[in-house]
Amino acid sequence: MGTVCLCYFIDDPLYLMGKKRMKKRSQPKGSFDDLIDAADVAVLRQLVRQVAAHRPDVRRKCVEFLQKTVTLSPKALAGADGEIAFALWNELEFDLSELDEYGGGPRDVEDNVADLLYELAEKLEKSTIPRDDRRALLDEVLPFIKSRNSGMEDSLYDVAYGACQDDEDLRYFARQLETFGQDWSTSHARRIYRRIGEKEKYLTLRSHRMEYGADYHDLATFYWEQGDREKALEVAQEGMEKAKGRMDELRDFLADRAKESGDRESYLDIQFQQAINRLTLTSYKAFHKLCRAKEWESYESKVAAALENASQGERLKIHMHRKEYDRAVDTLSAMRYPDTRYGGVIF
Repeated sequence: MGTVCLCYFIDDPLYLMGKKRMKKRSQPKGSFDDLIDAADVAVLRQLVRQVAAHRPDVRRKCVEFLQKTVTLSPKALAGADGEIAFALWNELEFDLSELDEYGGGPRDVEDNVADLLYELAEKLEKSTIPRDDRRALLDEVLPFIKSRNSGMEDSLYDVAYGACQDDEDLRYFARQLETFGQDWSTSHARRIYRRIGEKEKYLTLRSHRMEYGADYHDLATFYWEQGDREKALEVAQEGMEKAKGRMDELRDFLADRAKESGDRESYLDIQFQQAINRLTLTSYKAFHKLCRAKEWESYESKVAAALENASQGERLKIHMHRKEYDRAVDTLSAMRYPDTRYGGVIF
């Protein structure tokens, strides 16, 4: 049994390379294997605990190996998963602290931390780790989320969400995020409250920022899902008048509502605004396809007028598509020679 406990690193590439190097040298008679065979179980247990005590990576490999070779109760198995999660965190925490202190670091360090954070998030999502362990791990992650200086923010949020397995966990996470006083963390808190059905908390946080089309879209869809369709449309229309940008989702929402109600005129008008917002050959073709022949006759001149606001490259493509070759030549003459290394227009 004790010998099996020490096999945690048999698949470790560094160990295997070391083993190959060892084969090149003659071994003393009192070899490692002889010592293992001579030791009793108590000594081997002491050795494993001593080696694993200060090496999170070794501790994790030991626990992972033993999970596969011994029989555990569900409670003990969950506790072992918690051990692995904390070992992963301890394995990456020093490098993460360095990245957080200096705003980044060597690429290999960043990649290693990102890989371990991904592995930790996966472990949390797929395991029934006890709540106390998940809460303790979340408390370890929160200061780095607040700092926003490590370059690992998305991965840290993945770990934090992985540590939240029910509404109680999510509520605790949202309340901590609120205390940071940051737009991004507050937006996460707002989404959490919406997700777990805390309507008043969501609306309070939502009211603190109504600036972009995406903000109005978020609130409009909230009311729509609540069944208050009149309020949803009112919010959406207000957003069309007041929002300062990021309108795509809001326009799509209103276009869908117009289509559902059979208001084709409003539907096409919204789709036209969507198409010319950033007019490209793709959006031009898509809008043209939506229109019936008579409808296109009324919109074609408006789309053509909107070409002046399109980029030169897209303008050139649209003129060529429309077979307006003289205008295409004029547009091409005004352009600098396209550098195809950076996506220049080529024919």
